[in-house]
Amino acid sequence: MRPNVHRRRRSPWRAVVAALLLVAGGAGIWYAVAGRFDLSSGTTLVATRIGTYPVATSELRIVEPTVSQPRVLPTDVWYPETAGRRPLLVFSQGYLHPVATYEPLLTAWASAGYVVVAPTYPRTVMPDPTTAAGPTESDMLDHPADLRYVVHTVLDDAAHGRTVLAGRVDGDDVGLVGQSDGGDVSLAVADNSADRTPRVKAVAVLSGAEWAPFGGTYFSGPAVPLLVVQSNADTVNVPVCGTMTYDQAPQPKYFLELLGITHMGAYTVPNAYEHVVAKVTTRFFDAELEHEGRALSGIGAIADVPGVSAITAQPVAPSLTPTTCPGAP
Repeated sequence: MRPNVHRRRRSPWRAVVAALLLVAGGAGIWYAVAGRFDLSSGTTLVATRIGTYPVATSELRIVEPTVSQPRVLPTDVWYPETAGRRPLLVFSQGYLHPVATYEPLLTAWASAGYVVVAPTYPRTVMPDPTTAAGPTESDMLDHPADLRYVVHTVLDDAAHGRTVLAGRVDGDDVGLVGQSDGGDVSLAVADNSADRTPRVKAVAVLSGAEWAPFGGTYFSGPAVPLLVVQSNADTVNVPVCGTMTYDQAPQPKYFLELLGITHMGAYTVPNAYEHVVAKVTTRFFDAELEHEGRALSGIGAIADVPGVSAITAQPVAPSLTPTTCPGAP
């Protein structure tokens, strides 16, 4: 659901990638599946494992001091069981959707070599593990500050050996990714003058948008590489919300259009859409955080799947209806 009011560096290979995206055909997608897990609903699903790393899980209890009362941010962790420091992805959930809902994607990223942390924001899910008060989307106004605090705390604690992530996190390579309201929050912390942190090196917005109540201005600072994922059939985050965000952003940027899937359908259940999202987001972060110059060179073969998805790196996204995005600046 949406709140009531709405709903750096450049490398020569980027130009090659953009050209390839214009001509690449739908050659299908590759994935392997491994591992099983139980979601909070009791449903057993197969996790998409797109990498080779064994995945471990843990939990952190992060408490953010504020002028009124502390904000408790229970944070779930997925990390690859391998030596050395790995890039950090911080995931932000959608309203009323527990973090466990997204476990197929979170597991996929960790299997590809990323440390993935996902806070549960106050007053976002039911039951709320931090307060007896019920969920309210108005609390979203505080979520950018929560997200910045989680990023700072995870990096600081890992650097000083205070958590299971000690020695596992590369503090120079931090990416944000969020879905729905969580996409709004991630975009704000990456690219809004009121909430931006320079720690963020790349952001993926999954069915999210700009949101006027955050204040500030979008895309007024240094360019942060951006991946926008948007379904043309989304009735919650309507399609123009994704295209408007993409069109206003500077390059480097990529727009992955999903075809005919619902607001949540590509992110919570392993299916053809989720497989594409998992692979494309991983390739995007491989390029921007792992500095793998060729990570996106074959992206069309993964992302251009007939009846499922299509990708572009053009300055303007495909025109989608409606023509206005409720709640955007």
